[in-house]
Amino acid sequence: MSEAPLRFQAARTGVGPLTWGQIAIWDVFAWLPPGDASLNLSARCDVPAGADLDTVRTALRVLVERHDSLRSVYYDTPDGPRQEARGSGEIPVEVHRDADEEEVAARLVAAAFDNATDLPLRVAVLCRDDRPVTLLLALNHMALDGWSLRIVLADLDALLAGAEPGPAGQQPLERAAYEASAEGRQREAKALAFWSEQLAEIPDRMIASVRGDRAPDFVWARIESPALALATRALAIHGGVAPSVVLLAASSLLLAAYAGESEAALRTIVATRFHRESRDLVGAFNQNALFRLGIADESVAAFLRRAVQAALNSYWHCEYHPRALDALVAAAAERRGITPDGYCFFNDVRFAPAEKISRRADPAAAAAAVATIPGLLGATRITGWAPPNTPKGANLFLYLHRLDESATLALCVERGFLEPRGPADFLGDLERLVTMAALGEDSVRALYDAFRSA
Repeated sequence: MSEAPLRFQAARTGVGPLTWGQIAIWDVFAWLPPGDASLNLSARCDVPAGADLDTVRTALRVLVERHDSLRSVYYDTPDGPRQEARGSGEIPVEVHRDADEEEVAARLVAAAFDNATDLPLRVAVLCRDDRPVTLLLALNHMALDGWSLRIVLADLDALLAGAEPGPAGQQPLERAAYEASAEGRQREAKALAFWSEQLAEIPDRMIASVRGDRAPDFVWARIESPALALATRALAIHGGVAPSVVLLAASSLLLAAYAGESEAALRTIVATRFHRESRDLVGAFNQNALFRLGIADESVAAFLRRAVQAALNSYWHCEYHPRALDALVAAAAERRGITPDGYCFFNDVRFAPAEKISRRADPAAAAAAVATIPGLLGATRITGWAPPNTPKGANLFLYLHRLDESATLALCVERGFLEPRGPADFLGDLERLVTMAALGEDSVRALYDAFRSA
């Protein structure tokens, strides 16, 4: 292995406050123990045939100069945390010949980044027969989120192929300026008003902590299920919605049934790129939306359509300063006489392309596929899971990791929240609920009752 640091020289520099999304992840970092690397992101990129090491280095340099977040540091000041987009510096690059990819990738991502001093990107170039074949990236989550990673990898693919990416998106300091503007403040005020209204009405069980003063004590489980994946796709086609909406709605229905409530409220992690100006922003831009869905005596398709509308409404109200929301939550909890910080979360962490809604499936083929669901149930695996980190402020945290020919979800639950049931029960029941609906149970009330009485 040899080290070949990459020098960059960018015209655009600046120092300014963090964006709302950056504040959210900054506060998560403050909660983690020093030196924790569990939030680091990793990615790989194939180098096209014919590209040499100089081509790779040029592509990386242009990429870093193009996106301010890839050459920024983040530090605290008496006036609050700041971001600094640097105009020059070096990105660590390692060149490996005939090395094991998994070993290099694991080592690259294992070390924590120092937000205040380390630029947020490390690169390893893997060579075979003295030709670069693979790029491995380790990235600081303080600098970018999962959606950003899609943008960065698409740009890198284009640059390696000798193409010119389109115009770069809004930069984080530009976004921070928007948030401080009259328009940004008005948008924030509408979002906080929405949250205030919802927090006054949603069940205590969905927001109140069950652990009191004790340390978090989570129990984890993980499911891998081809049957759940197929049933989810079948319901998505039936309802004309995205497959992830099916799982979000089903999780809400099951949570409401477990809690004996007439509705469920979930905090979802949202990419927050709903406007032309911010669609291609590379940065830590995720924020929380509040998804609230009541249980009604209706068909599954109608329930899924309401879930879409509830999701869209939550997305429209998810741009705000997270510390302003924290203050609002604390005030609402005091009025209600509960201890806050006990949310239920749903987080789709897949880095796959955006889902398309299928409305033109062959009914005969779809029916034939559904008929195979019972035969797939034997392939389901539900196991314990050792997570890379512990979520903050949650009673329940559901992660969607995969949804293609199989579905992979992981769930952590604060001990005592679902008792006498636990996360493995919830994941198994989620599979049963979705497969029951796909196989013909079309009453949402009947599905609710089936798991309420379990």
